[in-house]
Amino acid sequence: MKRTTLGPQIKRDSDIYCESDDSDLINWAFDPFLVDQQVLYFNFARMLELTGITNRFDLKQEVVLNFAKNIARKYQTNTYHNFQHGFSTAHFCFISIYRCHDIEKCLRSIDVFALLIAALMHDVDHPGTNNNYEIQKKTELAIRYNDTSVLEAHHAAVGWDIIYNQSGNNTIVDQLSIEDLNTFRKTTIRAILHTDMVHHFSLIDQLSGLSPNAPFDVNKPSGKFKKFFCFSCFSCFFLFHIH
Repeated sequence: MKRTTLGPQIKRDSDIYCESDDSDLINWAFDPFLVDQQVLYFNFARMLELTGITNRFDLKQEVVLNFAKNIARKYQTNTYHNFQHGFSTAHFCFISIYRCHDIEKCLRSIDVFALLIAALMHDVDHPGTNNNYEIQKKTELAIRYNDTSVLEAHHAAVGWDIIYNQSGNNTIVDQLSIEDLNTFRKTTIRAILHTDMVHHFSLIDQLSGLSPNAPFDVNKPSGKFKKFFCFSCFSCFFLFHIH
């Protein structure tokens, strides 16, 4: 993955809003509640730039901004599961990858792109309940998703509906090859579904099963390990924001 180095940011005199300074954005202490929500749209676009995703997949800034804005509109005004939480998870995902070169080595550009998008939309249209409530109440969502990772399946579906059907003529996936699009879609969906805590302990078991006598080479990770590592990272990014 080829990242973009920090440098002078583009001045946009015609815009009322622009992204935060890079020095703030790559700071673990960045607080999304202390800036205007519209600034977060620009910040998300900047995170894609700094990780090299914008150049790699020929993303136009206005397309990314439109996507972020549409995702924000579908987040409900919950105390916790709101757009700021979605952005904060994406920011933690970004800064972990940007600052930790070993993580960066294990992920392809398409993986990073998928994880950042999944993080932003992982709780979109959250009703403020939990899966057990939805299932016990036999809600429309529980019936639609067959009592299986009800809310997580809903978040993924709403997110992809925004990508495909609510983004106008230009979408964030327009420039992806068929192979990359398939990988991107599968990765975003699986990452969001893995935020259902029923998957947590099986993931812990898999991590515990790694042998210290057979360490993996971060410079030459296998395809199977890449997938496992990808979802392990996303679970960590998500769990960081539970408390």
